[in-house]
Amino acid sequence: MDRPIIFTGEMVKAILDGRKTQTRRVMKLQPIHEALEAEALPGETAIIDGLLWRCSQYSKDQSDAIKWRRAKTPYGQVGDRLYVREDYRVCNMDMDKQQALMVHYYSDRTYCSVEMTNEEWALWMKRKKQFMKTGGRFMYKSLARIWLEITGVRVEILKEISDADIICEGFESREDFYGTIIKINRAKNPEEFLNKWMWVLDSKKYQKRD
Repeated sequence: MDRPIIFTGEMVKAILDGRKTQTRRVMKLQPIHEALEAEALPGETAIIDGLLWRCSQYSKDQSDAIKWRRAKTPYGQVGDRLYVREDYRVCNMDMDKQQALMVHYYSDRTYCSVEMTNEEWALWMKRKKQFMKTGGRFMYKSLARIWLEITGVRVEILKEISDADIICEGFESREDFYGTIIKINRAKNPEEFLNKWMWVLDSKKYQKRD
């Protein structure tokens, strides 16, 4: 399954340079249990051996019971693909190809001719401002030039990141990594943010151009 994932310009450059093979994303629902407790409420989560479990309530034989299920990351599982969303601008139409646009990618100032799907081409043609800078959040899947294949998924408290993983994140020091991830997430309380549980995704570049 293909899913989108957004990166800042600096992180896009790190991926292109081969310096970034790992990323962390805040878990929206933070774990509160350390074991699969019988008194947990439906919807609550627990971390067991680096895996996330979610508590659910179900009816069977006319009685309610608690059941724990493995929770899935919203970013996919090992083997799934991610297409990177980044800041871009459509410069003009590529008249030499059908349904193609010349795209400027801001992170490394690269220009590329990209062919779009019928559906996304129709959407783009309806846009009132077609040739303006657009944030990665609004990037069409067809325009994504970077594809990643997930090679590992786990959960971890942010401040427990190892020195080796800081390098895999594309940074040379813990200070730079902390400063960047705190800024990207606009954390108002840095100390509290460093204690949050994160999804940790390992990946490798996947060459794809449909």
